[in-house]
Amino acid sequence: MGFIKSLTVVTLSASIFILTCTTIVHLVFFLSSLPDTVKDLNLQEYQRRGGGKSIFSNIFMNIMTNVTLICVFILQHSFLIQPMKTIAKKLSVPVLERSFYNLASSIALLTLIFCWKKNPSYALWYIDVQNNHTLKTVYISIHTITWLIIYVGIVCMDVAELFGIKQVIKYLRDEPKFFECKSRGLVRFQKHMRHPSLVGFLIILWVFPFMSIDRLLLASLWSIYMIIAWKPDIGDYNYLLRQQLIKKLS
Repeated sequence: MGFIKSLTVVTLSASIFILTCTTIVHLVFFLSSLPDTVKDLNLQEYQRRGGGKSIFSNIFMNIMTNVTLICVFILQHSFLIQPMKTIAKKLSVPVLERSFYNLASSIALLTLIFCWKKNPSYALWYIDVQNNHTLKTVYISIHTITWLIIYVGIVCMDVAELFGIKQVIKYLRDEPKFFECKSRGLVRFQKHMRHPSLVGFLIILWVFPFMSIDRLLLASLWSIYMIIAWKPDIGDYNYLLRQQLIKKLS
């Protein structure tokens, strides 16, 4: 029975890990891929296609759909931590708490990505980088470097723990619970900042050549959410200073 349970835990953890990685890849392309074509559709063209009311109604419905998708992701990302722990405990697999949370996050993100409604009709700004090799190279370089910085930050924050892999390894080795091995300062810091590089994500969201209505909505709401959610304080700052001092002395 113990072997079957361990096999089930490993299978679920591995499957969710693969899904999470796949979701991250989709997110990178969703946020950084350049549009293939940009059609500058003005109000007169829409009116020729069926009247001004229809286009504004269509834009409004798309905005409402996108706002709903963003709100679902934010609610999941902020308030489903404890429910995922409860579900894992009821299923007698508390070691999969983090994996279940990653599963919920992946489902919410994939839903947002594949159900997202684009509104290319109007834009806050549009820079044609497709036909300018220099600008295109600069844009790709900025996003590539920024994603690499975000990735390095995740690795530094213990990528195995964030993906739920370390918890499973400790479970299979019958070692103490994961958080029992962490200092209070580290646990407190990670609760206040679970993801690295706030500035990196802001760059990804805002450094984009075609700031359409839907992109502006996504960048604005996610920026506000991240600024509110990222809440390191003076205690976390002092903890990091102590850790740097310990490294220098050692």
